Amino acid sequence: MNTPWFARILTLAPADAAGPNVRVWGRTLWCVLLATVVLAGACAKHHDSTDKDAVAGNGGTSDGASGGSAATGGSAGESGDVTGGRPGTGGQIGTSDGAGAGGQATGGGGTSSGGSRWGFAGERTSGGTSSGAAGGAATGGRSGTGGTGGRTNTPGATVLEVTDRVVASDIQHFGINLGDDNYWDSVLNKNRIKNGGFEGVMYRHIARGPGGDAESLYDWNDYSFTPSATDDDLSARTWLDVATGATAWILAGDRAWQPDVVDRIEHALMPGREDEGDRLRFVLADSGPRVGSANGRTLDEVGLLLEKVEPWGFIGQHGAPLWTFASDGASITTAGNDLPPATRGSAVAVLSAPGAETAKLMYPLVPTNLAEANGTWRINFWAKGDGELTVGYGPWGDPQGPEPVALTSDWQYFEDLPIVVSSYTDDSLNLHLSVTDGTVLLDDVAAYREGDTNPTAFSDDLVNLLHELRPGSLRHLQVGGSSIENHLRPDHERMAFEFQRTVPPDPSVGWPPHPYTNGGAQMHPYGLHEFLGLCEEVETQPWICVSGTTFPEELQDLMEYLAGPTSSPYGKLRADRGHAQPWTGVFDRIHIEIGNEAWNWGQAYAYGGWNGPEYWTRLFADAKTKLGGYGATGRVRFHIGAQNYNTWLGQSLVQNHGAAADGYAIAPYVIHEMNDTQAGLDDEELFSWAFGWVWYLDTGGPMQSNADMIQSSVNPNLEISVYEVNHHITGGSAPTEPRNRIVTSLGGALNVINHMLLMLERHDVRVQNFFSLFQREYDGVGLWGSVLSARAGQERYRPSFQALALANRVLDGDLVEVDRSGEDPTWQTTFDYEDESVTVDVPYVHAYATADGATRGLILLNLHPTEALPVRLELSAAPTSAATRWTLAGPSIAANNEPEHEPEVTVTTETADDFADGWFTDLPAHSMTVLRWEQPT
Repeated sequence: MNTPWFARILTLAPADAAGPNVRVWGRTLWCVLLATVVLAGACAKHHDSTDKDAVAGNGGTSDGASGGSAATGGSAGESGDVTGGRPGTGGQIGTSDGAGAGGQATGGGGTSSGGSRWGFAGERTSGGTSSGAAGGAATGGRSGTGGTGGRTNTPGATVLEVTDRVVASDIQHFGINLGDDNYWDSVLNKNRIKNGGFEGVMYRHIARGPGGDAESLYDWNDYSFTPSATDDDLSARTWLDVATGATAWILAGDRAWQPDVVDRIEHALMPGREDEGDRLRFVLADSGPRVGSANGRTLDEVGLLLEKVEPWGFIGQHGAPLWTFASDGASITTAGNDLPPATRGSAVAVLSAPGAETAKLMYPLVPTNLAEANGTWRINFWAKGDGELTVGYGPWGDPQGPEPVALTSDWQYFEDLPIVVSSYTDDSLNLHLSVTDGTVLLDDVAAYREGDTNPTAFSDDLVNLLHELRPGSLRHLQVGGSSIENHLRPDHERMAFEFQRTVPPDPSVGWPPHPYTNGGAQMHPYGLHEFLGLCEEVETQPWICVSGTTFPEELQDLMEYLAGPTSSPYGKLRADRGHAQPWTGVFDRIHIEIGNEAWNWGQAYAYGGWNGPEYWTRLFADAKTKLGGYGATGRVRFHIGAQNYNTWLGQSLVQNHGAAADGYAIAPYVIHEMNDTQAGLDDEELFSWAFGWVWYLDTGGPMQSNADMIQSSVNPNLEISVYEVNHHITGGSAPTEPRNRIVTSLGGALNVINHMLLMLERHDVRVQNFFSLFQREYDGVGLWGSVLSARAGQERYRPSFQALALANRVLDGDLVEVDRSGEDPTWQTTFDYEDESVTVDVPYVHAYATADGATRGLILLNLHPTEALPVRLELSAAPTSAATRWTLAGPSIAANNEPEHEPEVTVTTETADDFADGWFTDLPAHSMTVLRWEQPT
């Protein structure tokens, strides 16, 4: 079993890095994460001018003269595919190194162990000779050709025979992760106000440790929290205030799921493990046997789920999801004793500003790089009071067009107050609600831009974007801290939530002395009901990360909401929200994952979920029993969230939970760090390294280790699935530019789409979710988003999005095998993996074919950095239609569509009227070609 050394040492590796919805707290983990991966090793290959693709002229018959171009060369069937001549190959494409017909070609050898990376020694030379002894098969000569003399009478093209043999059945389109709804990775709800109801905070937290004693559980980490009331560390003191007195449930063992109460939390040495230092000791109120065993066996780790719901309302911290401003003497707090008559919430915001003071809420409405700000906005809210309230819009400074709102001492509902925005140029459009000279109470604030026509809770920009992508699944990521019931509430009724050891809102502190003293909670970016409605509209399978702090009864309630009749409590809730039909009647599959990366030991994840013994098994088994009662068995698929590069951990998870699960979900991110060695490579060498990394990962590396582990596990029928995938170049010493050269480029897009297609072909990974739809960058690198602008008429996509959308045009039915012959060129690259040097031979041309009844599809990738490569297709039946051809290409392998310049990478569409068995075409250098046609079944 190929278990990386870093995975055996530490389960926290950046390979499946922290579910990069990427909040800042998630990505700061990299100072720990990056120490666990060594994947750098460059192919330190440098070649001179003679080490290029020297290609001899065609010695066969061809319409093209000596040195002729592809446009005038002989076509397939005349001479090219028979005598080895590519159309007009009198000289190398793009260079002048090649001689004329039958001339000599030099394919110089390489100077490193990687061999001649891009140089071809003596290939496609008919009748001529080829020099370059170092460029033979052992050092990278294409298809084993090279040395003197070359090959005679060999086809000039790679021959691809599209068969009817099924490789993977019932495939689906590639999916994508949505993300949060904020300035950096907006999903774009129609209602732009996330916290308009000012409800309270639900706090759920999982402490996890090696076990306990007769009255307590010990946590693995103490995080230096001091329970003293005089402690200057406010975050420590207020977290302990919340955790002390919380209801507690042990998640495994003889006392599992019996409610208890945290009596106190203290620092202590654990008996028998005193040498490990102080731990947090959670002392529980009830006496009796504790958590040391389950069914007679000692537990390696025990989880303790804490819950406390704070009754006060939640304003929010600066920027998430709103900003607050209060001048001297003003304050912003919440209250629960004076509510609007029609509200279903329990708190309101109180803005108090005596005299000339000001109290203001500022809501960021849209990032203008992603969506349209201009137009008519409609603002809704409840209000009462004796202060002066104005509503306006604009940037950070003084709002434009502030309009006064006439208030009384009674609650009034202000509906569809218009704000007309035109010629707006700031990068964020903000709504300003300002109070002076008195006190105003606010509740149920909402803001909508006119013009959206789709039936979901999301903007037309997003819905149209997803219709274009046609994803097979949409993943809604969350970690922990919330409940199923809270996630199903409408906008104004949802509570804030938190799971980290951080600062909860403090009702005794007026706003806003500092964000860290009053607000460390999150808001759901959109509700679960709204998310399912979006999936229904775009006809995709939902992937739901339920809270990692979910109770078994709650997951059963979710199954009732998804599959139950309207006569059941949660079926009625679904119908009351406007969807009487069970969701299991809408979707073929609904995917369930418990939290996000519960394997991750970073603080941002470790306390929002637990994957230890019994917990997930209990959740999955109870949920399946509930589904069976509604006749919906098999409609919901339950996934074990695992770590791709740690098969040792995966084996433990499968042993614990595999019998109850349906899927084994991993995040096989590509290239986790880049060092100065790789940063100094030119484009050809850099992408050679990147492409080789993926080839090894999928054909003989960790992906194969995962597949082998599952085949020998308690449940060999577990399906491997991908919850996130993309590049992950966040570590190492390299500067930003070479990282961006990969992650934002055409070459990077080819790398990731090839990775996903290889996982489908080699390991039957049918459900895959790219990460992610929106995000500008992370730490200066263009991770993780694939869409730069969704504004109607100003759409701008990264090549990764373009490649996903193209692949999804044909990923239907079955994946069928493609037999390869003819030229089938390869190159050789070397890199370091697990302290060993790995050398792989990688094909330039990759081909993936699909069959969906009479509709056939073919995805062709040319990974060559500079040269177009010819292919000839052999089909299992004569086509009954012309082929539609889409081509993703750009001027260079590093071309991109970043906003600093005009888009460089484009998709062209054409019709191949001459498409037939034996069809011959050139694949442009560094390109993706997708074909779709009809043929008899």
